[in-house]
Amino acid sequence: MTDERMTTEQYRREMGLDVAGTGYVPRERPEEELQMACVDFIRLRRLEEKGKIFMFHVPNEKGSLSRYEMVVRQRMGVKAGVADLILLLPDGRAAAIELKDGKNTQTLAQKAFEVLCLSFGWKYKLVKTLEEFELALVDIGAIESGNCVLQGGGK
Repeated sequence: MTDERMTTEQYRREMGLDVAGTGYVPRERPEEELQMACVDFIRLRRLEEKGKIFMFHVPNEKGSLSRYEMVVRQRMGVKAGVADLILLLPDGRAAAIELKDGKNTQTLAQKAFEVLCLSFGWKYKLVKTLEEFELALVDIGAIESGNCVLQGGGK
């Protein structure tokens, strides 16, 4: 990464998320694209390697699962409304990040999960852009505001 401000488009190109260097990123699944960009952002910054964060995704999407697969997942403990990304931080802190694209809003189950997270003392962030994800990382203490790349902080 460079010390200058990086746009979302530049970030996607650097991460190889565009098609054949054209700058075009397929948008058939915008929330999935945003989630992959957020995960790549963590990897690129090496935040897990530095011990700043441990992040994971709980696969609770229904998608094209059969009824049988949905029942199996429920019996395995999958819960509706769990945020897209769970972040564990040093000193026992935790955060949940729900990703949305455009006009999409939280479901009732997602709102209930937000309330649960906050009642446990977790941070909860609703994020719609890669820039908002970076600001969420600042707010939860995973990076310092002076180290923002997309928001012009520099390092």
